[in-house]
Amino acid sequence: MLGYWHASLKDPKKVLFFKYEDLKEDTLLNVKKISEFLGCSFTNEEEEIVRICSFECVKNLEVNKDPMFCKACENKSELN
Repeated sequence: MLGYWHASLKDPKKVLFFKYEDLKEDTLLNVKKISEFLGCSFTNEEEEIVRICSFECVKNLEVNKDPMFCKACENKSELN
């Protein structure tokens, strides 16, 4: 891993290095960095996607709070 970090310092246009902790801490900033590294545009629409896919947003979805939903998924898999 240290080699990749050195390579990213030496040639940041060819090697993008970031840690999971950085991505988790500021997802939007790091997704923008990835987009820029790949030469892709980053619109307000993508920014909204990052926001609605955040851990905080997803963990508060009703489907993730309802234990009956999990049971329904288990039963559905038994039918296949």
